[in-house]
Amino acid sequence: GIRIVTGCQIERLAHTGAGVFVEYHDASGKASQHLADIVLLVTGRRPNIEGLGLENTTVRHDRHGIEVDPRLQTTDPNLFAVGDVTGQPMFAHWATAQGLALARHLLGGPVAFPDPRNNSAVIFSEPEIAMAGLTEAQAREQGIDYAVARYDFRGD
Repeated sequence: GIRIVTGCQIERLAHTGAGVFVEYHDASGKASQHLADIVLLVTGRRPNIEGLGLENTTVRHDRHGIEVDPRLQTTDPNLFAVGDVTGQPMFAHWATAQGLALARHLLGGPVAFPDPRNNSAVIFSEPEIAMAGLTEAQAREQGIDYAVARYDFRGD
């Protein structure tokens, strides 16, 4: 009973007494309409590497971003990259941590580069969903002792 439409362009959403009226163009460009109980709109992000002149370098990249090693060095030994252009995770706090670590490294200071396994993330939904670190399954697979605490943050 769930209809999923991907790759579409929503033109209009309107709340009605019967639900949410959606007008959209599907991936082929065909205009469609649908009355739904609930609409979940999910958008994606991708690295914006167009126009950087990467074709004039030896930097390896693809649609997922610029390839970097754990020290944020690209495949061109003279170039480093931080933030969204390096692919996932695409969060401002992550880009800041990468930038600060790289600056310390380039200045010859002590540095611990950010480890993606320790990054926090959030899904801006209602309610919001947040996570940090390993999942229970990942900890179990790696033989790591862990504890679980669950809290209900609803304001009933």
